[in-house]
Amino acid sequence: MSIGSSSSRTRCSLAKILATSRGTIATSSLSCTGRTGPRDLLGPRFRRVSIAVWTGSFMGLLLVYGLNTWLPQLMRGAGYPISTSVGLLLVLNIGAVLGLVLAGMIADRRGIPPIVRLWFGAGAVLLAVLSLRIGSSVLLNALVLLTGVFVFSAQVLIFGYVTQAFPARARGTALGLTSAVGRLGSIVGPFITGALVTAGVANPWGFWFFAVVAALGLGAVSLLRRLPADSTADAPALR
Repeated sequence: MSIGSSSSRTRCSLAKILATSRGTIATSSLSCTGRTGPRDLLGPRFRRVSIAVWTGSFMGLLLVYGLNTWLPQLMRGAGYPISTSVGLLLVLNIGAVLGLVLAGMIADRRGIPPIVRLWFGAGAVLLAVLSLRIGSSVLLNALVLLTGVFVFSAQVLIFGYVTQAFPARARGTALGLTSAVGRLGSIVGPFITGALVTAGVANPWGFWFFAVVAALGLGAVSLLRRLPADSTADAPALR
């Protein structure tokens, strides 16, 4: 046995002990083999978190692309003027910018799992409320702004969680798969919403559909557990 191989195995053993003491989800199979793939992420120790982040990413990007593509048409179907409908898309994306900054700052202080649950939950409620006819333009703009704040940043928080939850050698694979599954949601969202618009039932069914999707995202991220503040500190030991 070479000295390099012995040293590598010693580091792997120390990494396992360190990961166990910290309560992270690093596993020996990923820490010591140097090769990871989808099958590894669906192993006993990673299956729950992998399915949770994949589902949350799918629902999150479904909402983002579905709303960005069809919000003006949904608003026109609800009886709002075309100028108002188009303007609300701008308001939605202004809320998205604010939400991304706010979500990151709060998640750094409170941890990602409780914040991403709050974001998906608030998004579900706001989307359901938008199915109602709102006479006040100020209230309507405020609701759409808040919808952008919560809906657009929920999915981004999931990526932050992935970087903390998976060990260094699995992180790239985990991020890639999470993004790939999310992209499927970005295809499905506009497709289903377009079908509702074509069928003439976009209002209120479009907003109800989005509210259900956000609720499903909430259910998925409810499976995520809070990680120690220094959960990524063991990454160098996994090399």
